[in-house]
This record gives sequence, structure tokens and C-alpha cells, in this order.
Amino acid sequence: MRALPKRGLASHYFELLPRLLGGGPQEPRTSILQDGAPRWTPLGVLGLLGSSQVIRNTLDTHIRIVRMNKAFVKEPDSNAPAHCPRCGSLGIAVGEATLRAHLPPDALRDVSPEAFFCSFPQCVVVYFDAYERTISVERLFKPVYPKDAEAPMCGCFGFTRESIEQDLHEGGVHRTRELLAKAKGPEARCTVMAASGQCCAGEVQRYYMKRRAELSQS
Repeated sequence: MRALPKRGLASHYFELLPRLLGGGPQEPRTSILQDGAPRWTPLGVLGLLGSSQVIRNTLDTHIRIVRMNKAFVKEPDSNAPAHCPRCGSLGIAVGEATLRAHLPPDALRDVSPEAFFCSFPQCVVVYFDAYERTISVERLFKPVYPKDAEAPMCGCFGFTRESIEQDLHEGGVHRTRELLAKAKGPEARCTVMAASGQCCAGEVQRYYMKRRAELSQS
């Protein structure tokens, strides 16, 4: 009888079988039906019998089992909005460069390189990932805005809310305008310096307008 080729289907199957079953090295075995009942038969016998179809069917069965098991594993949806596991706020996507600028090595090991920033001021979570692993504010190198209201709104140039308050007190806008001009220039490194990885210009403008409206009503 003709034996199976040395690197045929059977050879590849029995290299994969221990991995599929989660076991270690062992004598390759598969099953055939004999008198209507399963019989476990070594590979060598199957090679002599030329039972390649039995091997193929068994391999297909194991592949279907693996695919079924994967259906029960929760995989993150890269297109779905990411919300903070603690407060529910919509996260801001950040990259590895941002994380490395604000987290020590031990914290970096606890979150994915592609994570999200939680911008809700009262939430203790600063970063989280698609698997809902979180990094709290005390693990940061230093306080960041808006988690700490006294921290610089602009990580690149050290601009704080106090600078806006001074502008409003004096009835001017030159400090705020100067910061906005710098934020558009080549010296701005928002991706690294900002905890959110984003430019501060929008937040600075929003805070300025909010405070000006509040002061006009007082």
C-alpha cells in the first residue's frame, strides 16, 4: 500500500494537533470508525491504510472547535467609541509616545500602547484601554490638566488658568492670544507634552469664553 508523503497533510496535521488540543509532545493518534464505534489508531497505521480523508475530516473538526471557542472571547471593537470604565466619559485616543511621556515603565506595562485619555476632571482614571484596564492619576509623573486644575493647561508652554484670569482682570487678551499663536507654531509638541495628546487651543478658548461670560453676569 502507498504511504502518505513525508510532508503531506497528515504530517502538518499532527504538528498542529497538540497545539489545538493544548497538550504536549505525544504519539500522534486519530480516530476511525470500526463496526460503528470509534477506534484510536496511530498515525503509522493510518499511513498504511491511506486514510487521508479521515485525517482531513478530523483536522476540519478541530479547526471548527477552535473557531467556536474564539467566538466566546471578547475582542475589542476598534471602530466603537471608547468610554472610561469608571465614569463613562468618552475617551480621547492617545499613542505610545504620549503614554511614555507621562507614565513610568511599571504603569506602561499595565495598559496597551494604544490607549485612551479620560478628560473628566473628577475621575481618578487618566488612561484606559480597550480591555478596560485603567491607570489612575497617582501613577503619573506629574499632575496634568484637567485632573488637576492648577496644572498647566498647555504642557508645551506652561500656560495656566491663572494667565487667563489675569487677562480678564486687566480687560485684555494678550496672554491668551500669545499662547494660541505659539500653539500653532513649530515649537508646539502637543502629542508628547499634552496628557491627552491634543492641542490645548480649543480648551483654552473655551475656558476664556466661559470665564468672561461668568464675570459679565456678576
